[in-house]
Amino acid sequence: MAAVSLDAAPPLDVPLRFLLTAPLFSALVGVLMLFQGPFLWTSQWTPGALGVTHLMTLGLMLFSIVGALLQMLPVMLGVGVAQPRLVAGAVQSGVVGGLLCLESAFLWRVEGGFGGAAVLLGTAIGVFVLACGHALWHVPRGSATATGLRWALVGLVAAIVLGASMALGLEGWLPLPLSLPRLVTMHLAWGLLGWNLVVLASVALVVVPMFQVTPAYPRWFAVGFPGATVVLLLAWSLAEWQRWSILSDVLGVAVAMVAVCFALVTLRLHWRSRRAMADAITRHWWVGLGSMVSAALVWALGRVAPQWLQWTEWPVLVGTLLLFGGFLSVLTGMFYRIVPFLVWMHLQDLGQGRLLAPNVRKLLPQDRIEAQTRAHWVSLALLVGAACWPTVLAYPAGAALLVSQLWLAHNLWGVVPLYRAHCARLDALEAKTPLATGLS
Repeated sequence: MAAVSLDAAPPLDVPLRFLLTAPLFSALVGVLMLFQGPFLWTSQWTPGALGVTHLMTLGLMLFSIVGALLQMLPVMLGVGVAQPRLVAGAVQSGVVGGLLCLESAFLWRVEGGFGGAAVLLGTAIGVFVLACGHALWHVPRGSATATGLRWALVGLVAAIVLGASMALGLEGWLPLPLSLPRLVTMHLAWGLLGWNLVVLASVALVVVPMFQVTPAYPRWFAVGFPGATVVLLLAWSLAEWQRWSILSDVLGVAVAMVAVCFALVTLRLHWRSRRAMADAITRHWWVGLGSMVSAALVWALGRVAPQWLQWTEWPVLVGTLLLFGGFLSVLTGMFYRIVPFLVWMHLQDLGQGRLLAPNVRKLLPQDRIEAQTRAHWVSLALLVGAACWPTVLAYPAGAALLVSQLWLAHNLWGVVPLYRAHCARLDALEAKTPLATGLS
């Protein structure tokens, strides 16, 4: 924690507006599952499945990453985003508006929905990329985390360009350069691996050793993983674009193994942790990383040997394992570490030694985390089951996800009244001792 500094940190409401609202999008996924029922699970191409995917990626995952980076860039890397409140407001409003347009187009075929989504999401994400890119430009080149984040921004740009191209093509405003299934596959790969996985790996270089008390990531991984992932995706995308089927299949398996590499390296660090025992947050990481490995293996198997999988809906299982088992589990563990830690840091800074901030575990008690974690395990088991037996488990899975994500949001929002109460005590202390404030 010696590298942590609040000198250039943005106001607390900047990261928290994203981190506290991110679980509401995954709760909406539960609502959508309840409305769509078993039909949602029959194919990755159903309107409900497409809606679920984008609520998770553009809602939960993008909001989580934006909130974390707006805080992490100045605190961990020493460079802040210019006008953080303005950037946060533009990104938040643009993503929410674009996501509403996209969901309306998927679910109700609203005319102009895809076009509106392309404009709003493209603008919002463009603002975020420019703001973060400008900040990262000033970080010394020796920082592995900053280098990884630069590669991740390349992945984000590729994902949003592919997504906007499809959206404008579906509106009839632009011709599609490739068949829609190929574009969707490339869009998903760049969004999930080139952006989300690379940024997660780059942030993990800091948060895993700090919060899980592990050794540092090996240098070969810290320096080479982000760039190698993006280069592999570029090579695979070229093979897809040129329809070099054999090379595309080989590179596709290599791309899937990237997720396996990240998971195995991170699990090895967890096994070497100096923590006396694993808590619920550590188990979130274990399950998330294990789910990523499982998703990658099923995807690679289906890619090179589809005859082994007569069950044609296996891509739905891959998406379920990756989105809910992998990213949602890991992000939940990060929420439980980062949100109370941010509040504690800001209260420490406000107190200036006059009034100590509450312990992190008092801001978000462990028993609340454990209870919600059990609800998450139930929802995850039902979601994986629904991918296999949708007629039986579709509704229980949706209900369980809705409950667990509302519970997560409730736990995270619980730090807000504690923060306000502590600020009130600080105000009262300053009123009693005006000399300490420099106002006398």
